[in-house]
Amino acid sequence: MNSGIEAEPDIQTPLRQLRGWIVDRRELAEIFGVKPQTIGEWQRKGLPAVREPDPDPRAPRDRRRWLFNTAECIGWHACRSAQRARFW
Repeated sequence: MNSGIEAEPDIQTPLRQLRGWIVDRRELAEIFGVKPQTIGEWQRKGLPAVREPDPDPRAPRDRRRWLFNTAECIGWHACRSAQRARFW
């Protein structure tokens, strides 16, 4: 994991202002306790991610990897879970 997150963010801080770690698909899968394939499925459903830029413009596209901000992904997952929850 590359960069730190605030240990105890102010409860009033909006999610979009929290800084998360930048991780790859395997690391994000470990954080959520799922398989890397699940992260791919979530991406197709809207999980925020960016392609890592390759410094070599001749590099094939498939050599680039997806990167994820943990704070953004946790927020996305929480919102998605809340939308899917049914309250009786």
